[in-house]
Amino acid sequence: MKRRLAELAPKTWFRAAVAVALVLGHLVAFTIAGHQRLNLPFNSSPDEAPYYSNPKEDSLGPWPRQPHHWSRLIVSRWDSQHYIGFAVRGLSSCPKDGTPYQFEACGLPWMPTLGLLARGIVETTGAAPDYTLFVFSLIAALAINLLWTCKTLVKRLGLWQAWAALIAFNLYAAAFFVVTPYTEGCVFACMLGAYVCIANGQWLRASALIGAATAVRPTAMGFAVGFACAALVAARQARKTGTPRWWLPIAAIPLAAWGQLVMMVVLAVAVGDSQAYVHAQLAFTEQLGGLHFQRFFEASWYLHMFSAQHYDGVILLGALVVILLTVRELAAKLPAVEMTFLEVASVVMALVPLATVHGYWGFNRYLMLCPLIFFSAGELAARRRSIYVLWLVVCVLIYWNVELCSYISHGNPHVCPCEGQMQFSMPFQS
Repeated sequence: MKRRLAELAPKTWFRAAVAVALVLGHLVAFTIAGHQRLNLPFNSSPDEAPYYSNPKEDSLGPWPRQPHHWSRLIVSRWDSQHYIGFAVRGLSSCPKDGTPYQFEACGLPWMPTLGLLARGIVETTGAAPDYTLFVFSLIAALAINLLWTCKTLVKRLGLWQAWAALIAFNLYAAAFFVVTPYTEGCVFACMLGAYVCIANGQWLRASALIGAATAVRPTAMGFAVGFACAALVAARQARKTGTPRWWLPIAAIPLAAWGQLVMMVVLAVAVGDSQAYVHAQLAFTEQLGGLHFQRFFEASWYLHMFSAQHYDGVILLGALVVILLTVRELAAKLPAVEMTFLEVASVVMALVPLATVHGYWGFNRYLMLCPLIFFSAGELAARRRSIYVLWLVVCVLIYWNVELCSYISHGNPHVCPCEGQMQFSMPFQS
């Protein structure tokens, strides 16, 4: 059987079938959880697409919030409201030359890129805005699954390690976010595609993909930092060996921020403030207690993390163990340029939420954007299989009993008795 699987694994149809099956697995989990936990179908309002009865409605106003029916899909909860809102009304509710708090009220603490792209499709085809964003995520999820088993990653990691990384990613505690109307799927797909390009020396393509990620999610600048460090290492190595055009990786660095620059232009034209997102985000963060850089050095904050609502400390500790057990072998296997990208990008993407999240809220989801965790998990499967299986079991238990349940129920502790200490919940709205 092992030999037969080795024959099937490189085949495109088999890789595609597995990619589709894993995506369907997340959707089945949503469907079952919706039925068992809330007695809701996948779509609770099939005849009513999201809409605004008041086009100027405050995005962070009292409940029930608009657009109406924004949470009709079982995959649409929490921040989905804001992305769907942009797909319905664009930036029309944002005042010209407004204050940070006015920009906060129109939803700009969330980057509008995906919603605006969906709006273009909605206006052209008449498709429902929430389904349009949902399809974006499904496409991104399929791309991620196919990239994990592409020739480049198989060559770098090994056949079974690449497939083990694919499984580890899809069974991660917050992996279901890749099929929700969120930005995680698109951002991770761009990052993984950029890694493949870096591995093949395609620096301009890699920087373009990183730039696309920054357009969708500003914290993806952490990937841009990793890319810049990797480019500097590559240029240094090329110069030492006398390679022509050794400077090409460095020349590609500015392109890695093109998405942020484009969105700044869009915001400057639409609302008169190129930094409207930053101002809205700061206003929103201020109401949640501001930034928390002191957490980096507070042992008590990490200890309380183990009893947080989503047991984020368990996942953080597990991820660190997975990395520490394999980082030496992974560094020996991967070229220094690629390892630099993975290490720097992962560190930055982990540190940003440590300083910015409200309490511990959403930390597992943010940690999913640290690629080194899954590369290391793939290596772990080949060297310490029992620990790899234990990691998967812990992730699946938290996925089903905590993260997914909390997501679909808006953090309702009565629906999700396995949650840790309550941090945050919202009124349920369908």
